[in-house]
Amino acid sequence: MNDDKGERLWTWLRGLYGRGLELEFGAFMPQAWRVAVARMTDEDLRRGCLALRNGGSRYPPKLPEFLAMCRVEKVEPAHRALTAAKVQALPRTEAGRQAALKAGALAHELLEQHGNDDIAAARAAIADQHTPQANALRADLARFERARAASAWRRG
Repeated sequence: MNDDKGERLWTWLRGLYGRGLELEFGAFMPQAWRVAVARMTDEDLRRGCLALRNGGSRYPPKLPEFLAMCRVEKVEPAHRALTAAKVQALPRTEAGRQAALKAGALAHELLEQHGNDDIAAARAAIADQHTPQANALRADLARFERARAASAWRRG
């Protein structure tokens, strides 16, 4: 087991979360974390650390959450949840349909620009839309997030 890799990670997490890490897990890295980190590649750890740094959470992740952040997702990209066919299929007035298509296109474009995985950008794109169509798009994004989380949990 590569304790050095685990210790480097724990030192980095301590710098990121401060006393919160110790309050959550104790003074030392738990054995389950040691075992999991030893099995990870450096690229997996880098991916997880970037996700933590960019995520902005004030609280340290639980081990399954961190493992999910470290893995390359092999689920359908988020932008596929916003297909034009799905938007077209929803009943609405012509003005509502056009607004939904515009919001969906913008959300799709943002997802493409951000590696097909920035659901926050897609939500922001439709944030000012208060129509049933925008609500349907938000529901699609929420379903996608739940499916992705469940997929990551099953693999963890």
